[in-house]
Amino acid sequence: MAAPTPVTNQTQQGHNVHLLWDALWTDGNQHTDKVVLDLSALNYTSKIKIQKVVINASSGIDVRLELDAGTDELVASHPLGASGAITYDFRDTLNGGIVGSGDLLLSSLSGADGDRVMIEVVARTY
Repeated sequence: MAAPTPVTNQTQQGHNVHLLWDALWTDGNQHTDKVVLDLSALNYTSKIKIQKVVINASSGIDVRLELDAGTDELVASHPLGASGAITYDFRDTLNGGIVGSGDLLLSSLSGADGDRVMIEVVARTY
């Protein structure tokens, strides 16, 4: 079997983007650079500003979200052994978020049957 196919709900109102991504593992296969947020599928885009990320994952899986802009830039992670939701709120940073010109990608390690990953992303395009 392949890595899980996520259920996604993505909305965009003007420049504001909200994404919910949910996947349940049914085997030990991993995602490598799976597109979570496709910049080219959004309106008003030359760049994206990631303002907030919430990752809720099983404790048996390691998850990394990266911006693909030539070199993958780590945005957020949910490390192996952590349980529950981890929130990254970048709105109070100097730029009001993490700015990039590429897709938001997910990589995972150690996933097993029954592991679940839920991701929420709040962003702006410009």
